[in-house]
Amino acid sequence: MVCGYCGWAIRLFIVMGGVWFFRIGLMLWLMIHQAPVGFDPKTFEGPFLSFLGFAQYLIPLAVAQLYFAASDSNTNSIKHMLNSELSQGFKFKAHC
Repeated sequence: MVCGYCGWAIRLFIVMGGVWFFRIGLMLWLMIHQAPVGFDPKTFEGPFLSFLGFAQYLIPLAVAQLYFAASDSNTNSIKHMLNSELSQGFKFKAHC
């Protein structure tokens, strides 16, 4: 169970890390495509960058919200499912 102020502190920390998520997302995109696809590298504009501008905050916050919902749930199957999904890519633990 995540207490109220710890949840908001985690959300704030994630939002402050938005620039890091933007860099990771952009470098992953460039690594996959091996070229600037979806944006103009000279003007740094395009549909992918518009998407990434929102995704840099929304995706990490959505994962944190799923974690908070699972930790507050009484159903063990939801907790085990989310724990296995999170442990595949990264481990996100919040202790208060």
